[in-house]
Amino acid sequence: MTERLPTAAASKPLPYGIYISAALGLGLAGMIVSAYLAASHYWVYTDINHRSFCAISNAINCDTVSESPYSIWWKLPVPIWGVFGYAGLMLLLCFAALPAAGQKRVWTMSFAFALAYSLFSILLAAVSTFKIG
Repeated sequence: MTERLPTAAASKPLPYGIYISAALGLGLAGMIVSAYLAASHYWVYTDINHRSFCAISNAINCDTVSESPYSIWWKLPVPIWGVFGYAGLMLLLCFAALPAAGQKRVWTMSFAFALAYSLFSILLAAVSTFKIG
C-alpha cells in the first residue's frame, strides 16, 4: 500500500490574528531599533565617549555612519525617517486588523509600503558599504 501525503487543500491557514500580531511585532521591533539609532545619532554628536552597540569593527560601525553626511535626509537623521515609516506601517496594519470589507486592499497597501521600505533599506546598505566604507 502507498501512504497518502496530506495535500495543500487539507491544511488550514493560521488564524488572522497571528498574521496581524506577527506584522505588528516586527513593526514594533523596527521602530525600537530606529528610535535607538536616532538617539545614537544624537549621542555621537553630543557625547564624546559614546560608543553604540553596533560599533563592532571598522566595516560594521553605526557611529561612522552617523558621522557621515549620508546620515541626514531632508534635514532629519535617517533613523527618524525609519521611526515615521514604521509608525505609518503599523497604523496601516491596525486598519487591516479591523473587520472591514477593505482588508485585502489594506494588506496590499501594507505589502507595497513594506516593499518600498525594503528597497530603501537596500539602497542605504549600498551607500553604507560603497560610499561610507
